[in-house]
This record gives sequence, structure tokens and C-alpha cells, in this order.
Amino acid sequence: MSDMSSGLAIIVYNLLGFELIGSIGDKIDNPEKTIPKMSILAGVAITVLYVIGTFGMLAALPAETIDTMDGFYYALEELCSVFGAGQKPILGILVIVSCLALVSNMISWTLGANESLIAAELDKRNRFLGARSRYGTAGNLYIVMGVLSTVLLILNFLLGSEEANAIFWDIFSFSLVIFMIPYLVMFAAAIRLRYSDAERKRVYKVPGGNAGMWVCGILCFGCICICLYYMFADDIAAGNRFALWVKIIGTVLSAAVGEYLYRAGGKKC
Repeated sequence: MSDMSSGLAIIVYNLLGFELIGSIGDKIDNPEKTIPKMSILAGVAITVLYVIGTFGMLAALPAETIDTMDGFYYALEELCSVFGAGQKPILGILVIVSCLALVSNMISWTLGANESLIAAELDKRNRFLGARSRYGTAGNLYIVMGVLSTVLLILNFLLGSEEANAIFWDIFSFSLVIFMIPYLVMFAAAIRLRYSDAERKRVYKVPGGNAGMWVCGILCFGCICICLYYMFADDIAAGNRFALWVKIIGTVLSAAVGEYLYRAGGKKC
């Protein structure tokens, strides 16, 4: 992607997912105070950690030599060189800690996505997705997500060969498209609910009344549209047909499967 599109996509991507906390609002003690405090604390902590991490990488390696795939590892390796003979053991510990951080991040994203589906009661439209384990969790939802993730990983290895990095980013770009499209519907729905469900008491909401909701909704909707446009436009400009067709076919298949499950569940309700 170009500098403009990649920069905008990164900013938008880092903000997406913030709304997932709303799906478990009924499970949080005193959400009116807890969620705002959490948002400020998490925002400050994330900003500080991003700045420290970015500074560390730039201090260890020249910016032009940092690779998007393995630059983090080589930066750690270079920084650990100050420990002399202890470089490899300390590097190993840091790599393990980094992997654990990534795994915990994936777990939180998985929980958030499935909790949102459950909060909207979409799992109840399908017997398989709505099944609960003996612990009361939606086990089948996690199985489906695990299977799909495994398939994408296998495709990356099978199609990778010498272009592993390029294939990885092509598949990752497709996942971003699937990730962002639902937000178009969500922002439009938020504006509509201000009118169709105006009497409902809300714990937290966009300030400024309906005008504030329109401004925020249009800005957010526009940012997502711009990101989606550049994700397709960059592939067309670069002549990357593989990435373009992965996005087009994958998006159509994902939307078709979702629509089928939704309509099939409606017939049983």
C-alpha cells in the first residue's frame, strides 16, 4: 500500500475494536464509571508503549532497513547485543514474552468478536453456533474461528514459497477488508437508532445530541470508506491481481455465508 493509505489504515485499525467492550457491559460492575476509566488508562498505556517500542526499534536499526515482517525480532537482537555472552538467553526470554503477549491479544480479540455476536443474539439463529458447552461458553463459535484461522495460515504457507511476506500481507489485507466492512453498517445503524430507539436509556453515548451523532457517524463512515478504497485501488495500481481477487472473492464468499446463516436462522425463529 502507498504511504497515505497504509498510514490511514494503521490509524483506523488501531481504533477499531474499541466498541467491543459494549458487548459485555452487563458483565461489568458499575460500567458507567469503570469503562471511561479503563478507556483513559488503556489509551495512555498503549500510547506510551507504542512510543517506547517505536523508539527502541529506530534506535536499534536504521529506519530504511526495518522489515515489516521480522524487523521487531532483529531490533530485539540488536538491542540485546549489549549483554555480550548473555545476548541469546535474554533474547530468547524476550521472544517468549512477546509471543505470549501476541497470544493474549489474539484471545482478547476472539472473545470480543464472539461476545458481540452473542450480544446481538445472532448465535441464536443457528443451532450449531448457538450451542453451549458445559461451562456455558459458545464453544462452537471458537471452533469455527479456529478452523478458519488455520485454513488461512495453511494457505499462507502453501502459497508462500519465496514470496511468503507478500502472500502474508495479501491475506492480511483481505482480513482487514472483512474486518472493516461491518463497521459501515454499524455506524449507519448507530445514527438510525438515535431516532428509532430514542427512548432507550444508554449508559454512555455520543455527546451533542443527534447532530453530534451525525457528525461522528459520517466521519467514521468516511474513514472506513477511504481505507477500503485504497486497499482495492493500490492492488489495481500495482497490478497485484492475486491480492485483488483474494479480496473480491473472499469478501463475496464471506458475505454470502453470513447472509445464508442469517436467513436460515430467521426461518427457524
